Amino acid sequence: MTTDTTAAYPGDFVWELRGVYDSPAKTNIDEVRNALSIIRCAGLQRIISQWAKVDREAEGKGPGGRKPFMDYEAVAALMLLLAMLQSSQTIRAAAALIQYGMDEECRKELGINISGRNLDGIYYATYRSYHRLLATFDPHPGPRRCRMDIQTFDALEAKVDHEIRHIRHQRADTLNNAILLATWKSLPRPIRRRYKGNVAVDGTFIAAFGKYGTSRKRDTYMGIEPYAGWWGRDGSHFVDEDKLAHLSKTARAERGTYRYGWEANLVVAASNDPKRQPTFPQLVLGISFDTPGASPGKSATTALKHIYEEGLPTRYVIGDRAYGNTPRTNDFQEPARAMGYRPVFDMKLTDLGKTTRLAGGVLLEGNLYCPSILSKPKLILATKHYRDPQSPEEAIDFEEFIHRIEARHRYLAQPNGEQRDDGSQRFKCPAASACPTLACGLRPRHPEDVPPNLLPIFPKNLPGQDDRGALCTNPGGDVTVGDHPAWQRESMDVIFASEDWAWLYQTLRQTIESMNRSFKHSGLDNPARRRVRGFASAYFLITTVIAATNLRKAARWISDPTPVDARGRGPKKHVPARRRDILYRAENPRPWQIRAAAMSRAAPKSQVVMRT
Repeated sequence: MTTDTTAAYPGDFVWELRGVYDSPAKTNIDEVRNALSIIRCAGLQRIISQWAKVDREAEGKGPGGRKPFMDYEAVAALMLLLAMLQSSQTIRAAAALIQYGMDEECRKELGINISGRNLDGIYYATYRSYHRLLATFDPHPGPRRCRMDIQTFDALEAKVDHEIRHIRHQRADTLNNAILLATWKSLPRPIRRRYKGNVAVDGTFIAAFGKYGTSRKRDTYMGIEPYAGWWGRDGSHFVDEDKLAHLSKTARAERGTYRYGWEANLVVAASNDPKRQPTFPQLVLGISFDTPGASPGKSATTALKHIYEEGLPTRYVIGDRAYGNTPRTNDFQEPARAMGYRPVFDMKLTDLGKTTRLAGGVLLEGNLYCPSILSKPKLILATKHYRDPQSPEEAIDFEEFIHRIEARHRYLAQPNGEQRDDGSQRFKCPAASACPTLACGLRPRHPEDVPPNLLPIFPKNLPGQDDRGALCTNPGGDVTVGDHPAWQRESMDVIFASEDWAWLYQTLRQTIESMNRSFKHSGLDNPARRRVRGFASAYFLITTVIAATNLRKAARWISDPTPVDARGRGPKKHVPARRRDILYRAENPRPWQIRAAAMSRAAPKSQVVMRT
């Protein structure tokens, strides 16, 4: 039997090639041009050509060498095209697509000439072109065809130039974020202008291809992906080696408990108003790639930085507990605020009810209050008694919890201006503002200027002479807070556990969880579809899968857009009474479920009685 590698697929596809280049995807000129337009919008050819020139000059090499089978732009567009077609992103799939899945017009658009080449020749030429692309931004080059023993791996690591590795990490972040931002720029300008800057950030696990990873305390060989790491379902997803030392390889690889791979930190554009339908497609704008739980704050900051440098607006940023309330504020909170983002967090159980004195005020769960709130332990411990009671006597029901949170509002220091980029903000005493909520003896008012229904602060509840800070002693009651580590760590623009907080936090969290689910349906959770090894390849191929999902979501949204009113707002959301809300309400619901429970079943604000 002869092997005719130029046979048309699939009618006379010969037996020797079956299972190797079988079942290719098929494309057309419009899809090819669409993929190329995204890569060109990202400026990939110019960026990578510049990096390659810098590398050649550093190594003392000239610009010689034969012309590649595909340039950087074409090979990147080819991998993006495979993702758009929801096909496997392998070199064999790419070769089959070139030979059988596209016509000559498509190949000409990509600048590919297959004359005189059989399928194996196309495969190896595509392989070289793809790895030529990866070589410019791969921070972890090295052998990938076999598992290295730990001693060999450590010897290779000892020879690494960490400055070059750092530069190539930055290149990988720049390239992949440019591709995602290109999908955003592909939207019509009037739609992009509706976006006001709300984002949600979260990490999603990316499995490495291969059955096992590495446990240095037990294994002799490194995993086939030595720069990946173990991921755990709980907490920050970081897994200590001590947890793995006593487990068998099968138990370590058990799905859902401990998995081996990377973590992609994604930043998704979210609705301007959480109570209304979004008026633009909610796409992924930024990405960073690292080992699971290594440094989620720094990774999220990297992704946000590229969005900020692109000139997009900045507003609220929502993250889970792996990003918020961390003690190292220079990893996430401080740089996010410097870019204009305003973090909104969920509080850890250990932070509930904790108070810190700042400039005479009291920092409680991310907000600044009058110090007289210290005389109301039920208000201070409202969230702790609801979520983490230490005894049956402390436990409170949902209605009591809502009442206590509402009662806190009277003691809240009132913002006197927006939060600055360094995290500082100016506040006014709640008894000294133009719209006071307290009647305090330290801020006497003329009887004609006293509004009705002010909450009186009795002398016994006032702070002592030695405990009075700037909030109580400054003329006019103005004070600036911002240089304290506790403030940088947990301050928020919205009142924690209030309805506004619940709407904002839950809506944006659901946005990114929904996106993660979409990516997994697009093949993000299937490592068998991207069997090209290495950190750089995994990062790039995952980015193309996300970019393809962005393009599909954008196309669906444009074909059926959300109606917009005269003020540029979408229609109000309908909040259905979900079964989980009803069950959680009956069994101590978490505060981020206040949104549905409070809005649909709890008493209206006009009926809430302040219980102090």
